[in-house]
Amino acid sequence: MSMLFMTTIRWQPAHETLEDDDLDWEDQEDEIQQDIPFQDATCVYSPYLHPNDQPAPLFPVKDFTAEQWKAEQRLRTLAPIGERVLIRRRFHESVTFGKVIQDTMMVRVEEPHQWNSFHVFYQESEASPVPLLLKKRKY
Repeated sequence: MSMLFMTTIRWQPAHETLEDDDLDWEDQEDEIQQDIPFQDATCVYSPYLHPNDQPAPLFPVKDFTAEQWKAEQRLRTLAPIGERVLIRRRFHESVTFGKVIQDTMMVRVEEPHQWNSFHVFYQESEASPVPLLLKKRKY
Protein backbone atom coordinates (compact mmCIF):
# COMPACT_ATOMS: atom_id res chain seq x y z
CA MET A 1 0.00 0.00 0.00
CA SER A 2 1.25 3.44 -0.92
CA MET A 3 2.08 6.04 1.72
CA LEU A 4 0.04 8.55 -0.25
CA PHE A 5 -3.19 7.03 0.99
CA MET A 6 -1.98 6.78 4.56
CA THR A 7 -1.86 10.54 5.13
CA THR A 8 -4.78 12.27 6.77
CA ILE A 9 -6.36 15.27 5.08
CA ARG A 10 -7.88 17.86 7.35
CA TRP A 11 -10.75 19.64 5.63
CA GLN A 12 -11.94 22.98 6.95
CA PRO A 13 -14.44 25.60 5.81
CA ALA A 14 -13.15 28.23 3.38
CA HIS A 15 -14.04 31.10 5.71
CA GLU A 16 -11.51 29.78 8.24
CA THR A 17 -8.67 29.88 5.71
CA LEU A 18 -9.44 32.72 3.30
CA GLU A 19 -9.58 36.41 4.04
CA ASP A 20 -13.00 38.07 4.01
CA ASP A 21 -11.95 40.02 0.90
CA ASP A 22 -11.34 36.75 -0.97
CA LEU A 23 -14.79 35.45 -0.13
CA ASP A 24 -16.80 38.43 -1.35
CA TRP A 25 -15.03 39.17 -4.66
CA GLU A 26 -18.28 38.64 -6.57
CA ASP A 27 -19.98 41.31 -4.46
CA GLN A 28 -17.07 43.67 -5.14
CA GLU A 29 -17.34 42.99 -8.88
CA ASP A 30 -21.08 43.72 -8.77
CA GLU A 31 -20.45 47.08 -7.10
CA ILE A 32 -17.85 48.00 -9.73
CA GLN A 33 -20.21 46.95 -12.55
CA GLN A 34 -22.97 49.16 -11.15
CA ASP A 35 -20.67 52.21 -11.26
CA ILE A 36 -19.67 51.76 -14.92
CA PRO A 37 -21.80 53.83 -17.30
CA PHE A 38 -23.71 51.77 -19.86
CA GLN A 39 -22.81 52.13 -23.53
CA ASP A 40 -25.32 51.16 -26.21
CA ALA A 41 -24.43 48.41 -28.66
CA THR A 42 -22.88 49.44 -31.97
CA CYS A 43 -24.11 48.04 -35.30
CA VAL A 44 -21.31 46.70 -37.50
CA TYR A 45 -21.98 45.74 -41.14
CA SER A 46 -19.86 43.68 -43.51
CA PRO A 47 -18.31 45.52 -46.49
CA TYR A 48 -20.82 43.86 -48.83
CA LEU A 49 -23.85 45.02 -46.83
CA HIS A 50 -22.44 48.50 -46.25
CA PRO A 51 -20.07 49.74 -48.98
CA ASN A 52 -18.35 53.04 -48.16
CA ASP A 53 -20.52 55.17 -50.42
CA GLN A 54 -23.92 53.72 -49.48
CA PRO A 55 -25.99 53.99 -46.30
CA ALA A 56 -26.16 50.99 -44.01
CA PRO A 57 -29.18 48.73 -44.60
CA LEU A 58 -31.82 48.68 -41.90
CA PHE A 59 -32.64 45.44 -40.16
CA PRO A 60 -34.84 45.19 -37.07
CA VAL A 61 -32.63 45.05 -34.00
CA LYS A 62 -34.14 43.43 -30.94
CA ASP A 63 -31.75 44.96 -28.45
CA PHE A 64 -31.15 44.10 -24.81
CA THR A 65 -31.95 46.51 -22.03
CA ALA A 66 -29.07 48.00 -20.04
CA GLU A 67 -29.85 45.54 -17.23
CA GLN A 68 -29.68 42.57 -19.61
CA TRP A 69 -26.33 43.71 -21.03
CA LYS A 70 -24.94 44.19 -17.53
CA ALA A 71 -26.21 40.75 -16.49
CA GLU A 72 -24.40 39.19 -19.47
CA GLN A 73 -21.23 41.04 -18.51
CA ARG A 74 -21.53 40.00 -14.87
CA LEU A 75 -21.72 36.35 -15.92
CA ARG A 76 -18.30 36.72 -17.52
CA THR A 77 -16.50 38.72 -14.84
CA LEU A 78 -13.25 36.78 -15.15
CA ALA A 79 -13.05 36.80 -18.96
CA PRO A 80 -9.60 37.80 -20.27
CA ILE A 81 -9.04 40.97 -22.29
CA GLY A 82 -9.84 40.41 -25.95
CA GLU A 83 -12.41 37.69 -25.23
CA ARG A 84 -15.28 37.67 -27.72
CA VAL A 85 -18.62 36.30 -26.60
CA LEU A 86 -21.51 35.43 -28.89
CA ILE A 87 -24.72 36.01 -26.96
CA ARG A 88 -27.36 35.49 -29.63
CA ARG A 89 -27.57 34.75 -33.37
CA ARG A 90 -30.59 35.82 -35.45
CA PHE A 91 -31.35 35.51 -39.15
CA HIS A 92 -32.99 38.09 -41.42
CA GLU A 93 -34.37 37.41 -44.89
CA SER A 94 -33.70 40.29 -47.26
CA VAL A 95 -34.87 40.64 -50.87
CA THR A 96 -31.66 42.52 -51.69
CA PHE A 97 -29.10 40.58 -49.66
CA GLY A 98 -30.63 37.13 -49.14
CA LYS A 99 -30.11 35.55 -45.71
CA VAL A 100 -28.37 37.97 -43.35
CA ILE A 101 -26.93 36.85 -40.02
CA GLN A 102 -27.06 39.11 -36.98
CA ASP A 103 -24.69 38.23 -34.15
CA THR A 104 -25.20 39.98 -30.84
CA MET A 105 -21.85 39.86 -29.10
CA MET A 106 -19.51 41.44 -26.59
CA VAL A 107 -15.75 42.01 -26.74
CA ARG A 108 -13.74 42.48 -23.53
CA VAL A 109 -11.65 45.67 -23.68
CA GLU A 110 -8.59 46.76 -21.75
CA GLU A 111 -10.37 49.05 -19.34
CA PRO A 112 -11.13 47.10 -16.16
CA HIS A 113 -14.58 45.50 -16.01
CA GLN A 114 -15.66 46.84 -19.41
CA TRP A 115 -17.01 45.36 -22.62
CA ASN A 116 -17.92 46.70 -26.06
CA SER A 117 -21.28 45.45 -27.29
CA PHE A 118 -22.06 44.85 -30.96
CA HIS A 119 -24.77 43.79 -33.37
CA VAL A 120 -22.80 42.37 -36.30
CA PHE A 121 -24.55 41.94 -39.68
CA TYR A 122 -23.15 39.85 -42.55
CA GLN A 123 -24.35 37.60 -45.32
CA GLU A 124 -24.46 33.85 -44.88
CA SER A 125 -21.76 33.47 -47.56
CA GLU A 126 -19.39 35.99 -45.88
CA ALA A 127 -17.08 35.83 -42.91
CA SER A 128 -18.12 37.88 -39.89
CA PRO A 129 -16.53 41.36 -39.63
CA VAL A 130 -16.01 40.56 -35.92
CA PRO A 131 -15.10 36.87 -35.99
CA LEU A 132 -15.13 34.72 -32.89
CA LEU A 133 -11.73 33.52 -31.78
CA LEU A 134 -11.97 29.75 -31.57
CA LYS A 135 -9.45 27.70 -29.66
CA LYS A 136 -8.30 24.51 -31.28
CA ARG A 137 -9.05 21.53 -29.14
CA LYS A 138 -6.54 18.78 -28.62
CA TYR A 139 -8.04 15.35 -28.43
